[in-house]
Amino acid sequence: MNNAILYLRYSTPEQADGQSELRQTQGAERWCKEHGEKLVKIYKDLGISGGKSSDDRKGLAAMLDDLARGSVPKFLLIEDVDRISRMLPLDSLNLISKILDFGVTIISLRDNQVLNRKNWQSSQSFLILSLKTTLANEERQKRIFRGKANWKQKRLDAATKIYTKKVPGWLTVKDDKIVKIPEHVATVKKLFQLSNEGIGIVTVIRMFNEKGIKSFHGKDWNKAIIHNTLTSESVLGSFQPKTIIDGKRIEDGGKIQNYFPRIIEDDLFYAVQAKLKQRNCYKGAGFRYTKNPSQNNLFAGLIKCEKCGASLIHLVRSRHGYSYLVCGNAHKHKKCSYKVVATNVLEEVFQICLTDCRVFDTFQKPSNNAAATRLQIEAVKKELSNFLNLIRKSETVPPTSIMKEIQDLELKQAELENKLDSDLAGDKLSASIPGKFNEFCREMETNIKNPLGRAKIASTLKDLISQIVVNPEKCTMAVYWAHGGAQSLDRMQWDKKTKEFWHLYTTGLRDYSRPTHDLMTLHKK
Repeated sequence: MNNAILYLRYSTPEQADGQSELRQTQGAERWCKEHGEKLVKIYKDLGISGGKSSDDRKGLAAMLDDLARGSVPKFLLIEDVDRISRMLPLDSLNLISKILDFGVTIISLRDNQVLNRKNWQSSQSFLILSLKTTLANEERQKRIFRGKANWKQKRLDAATKIYTKKVPGWLTVKDDKIVKIPEHVATVKKLFQLSNEGIGIVTVIRMFNEKGIKSFHGKDWNKAIIHNTLTSESVLGSFQPKTIIDGKRIEDGGKIQNYFPRIIEDDLFYAVQAKLKQRNCYKGAGFRYTKNPSQNNLFAGLIKCEKCGASLIHLVRSRHGYSYLVCGNAHKHKKCSYKVVATNVLEEVFQICLTDCRVFDTFQKPSNNAAATRLQIEAVKKELSNFLNLIRKSETVPPTSIMKEIQDLELKQAELENKLDSDLAGDKLSASIPGKFNEFCREMETNIKNPLGRAKIASTLKDLISQIVVNPEKCTMAVYWAHGGAQSLDRMQWDKKTKEFWHLYTTGLRDYSRPTHDLMTLHKK
C-alpha cells in the first residue's frame, strides 16, 4: 500500500460554513478506498486565495518543505488544478513542475487527470494543464472585478444599507441593523474617561484585568486593543471603507459619517487624541502609576536642572519612605553637583504657588488654528477643481506636468486634513484651559494623596506647564506656564533652616509684595 496526501484549499472564510472542506476530504478518502491507498496527511489553506504564492500559504509551504526534506508520498490528491494555484499561467505551471520534480504523482479528482514527471509535458497533458491554469486565473480575475464592483455599489448604498457585517467590538448586527452592546459601550466610555484623566494604557490594562472586565471578544486586554479603540473614529459614528491594492489595505474614498451609532462626543474624543499625542512626547519620562503616592513623580517629563539643563530623575528609598529628585547628569557622575531635593518639598512649594498664582489673570484667548487650516484646504480644493475643469474641456491627453501638479495637490490636501484633526484637538484643549486650571487647583487640594488623583494631576500639569526648572543647590524653582501670556513665569525659593518659602521676581530678587509661607513638610521633620 502506497501513501497519499491531500492538499485542501478554499478561498473565503465564508466557505467554512459550506461543504467545500468536507467535499474535498470525502473525495480524497473515496479515491484512496477505490485504489487501495492510505491517506496519511492533509495540508490545508482555509480561506486563502489560490492567487497567492506559497510564501503566503502556510499549508502549501509546509507541504513543499516536507517534500524537500524527503517525505515524498506516491500521490498528491487535489480536487482540481485551481486548488493548487490560480496564479498567472506560467507561475502555476512552474509550481506544478516543482512539485512533480520531487517524484510525486498528482491526481486531479474532478476529472481523474494523472500528472507525473514522464507525462505532464506531453502535448495533450500540457495543453489541458495550460488551459486549466489559464481558465483558473481568468476566473480569479473575474471574481476580483465582480467583488470590487459589489463593494463600490455597497459603498454607494452605505447611507441606507449595511456595508459590511464586520463592526467594532462594542457593536453588533441585528436584523440588518447595527446596534450597541450596552456593556461594551459602557467599557469604551470608561476607557475614554480614564484616558482623558491621564491614566496610561498599561495602567488601564491592569485596572480592567484586576476588575475582571473582559475585552470585546472575551479575551484579556492588551495595548493594541486599547490604542485602536481610543484612536478609532468609529466611536464618533464614522466609517472609513478600505480596499486592498498590491497586498496593502488603503483607504477607499472618503469617510462615511453617521454610519455607526455614535457613543463618544467630539470634545472628549479630540481631548483624548491630544492626551495620547502628549504622552508620546514624554515617552520614557512619563508619570508612573503606583498605589503608593510617594513612589511616583508628579513632574515627570517637565522638570529640568537649572545648571546643566538635564532632566531631574526620581529616586526612591522605599525602606525609609523617602523619595527625591537629583540631576540626571550628576547621577551619571557627569559635570553637575550631586544635590538632591525632596519630592514632597517640591510638591508643597508648587501647591502654595498655586494659591498665589497670577498667571491666569491675563490668560490668552483660546487658539483657533483649525479655522486657518480649513481655509488652506478650501484653497487647495479650488485649485484642484480648476485643473480638473481644464482637463474636462481639453480634447487632448493632459501633459505630465499637469498630472504631477494634480498629484501634488492631492497629497497636500491629505496632509492638511491630517493637520486639521490635530488642530481641532489643540483648539479644544486651549479652550478648556481656564476651567481646567480651576479644576486642577481643586484636585491638588483634595486628591494629591490619591493614586488615581495623582495620575490625573500629572496629566493636567503637562497641559498647563511647559517646563519646571529647579536648582537644588540654591533651593529655587521656576515654573514656566504654557498659556500665561506675558506673565508666564513664577519663581520661588525656600530655606531649609527657616523652613520658609517665598516668591522671587523674574530677576531673581525676593518679591516682598507677596506673602512668605511656612513649609509644613519641613516642620513635620
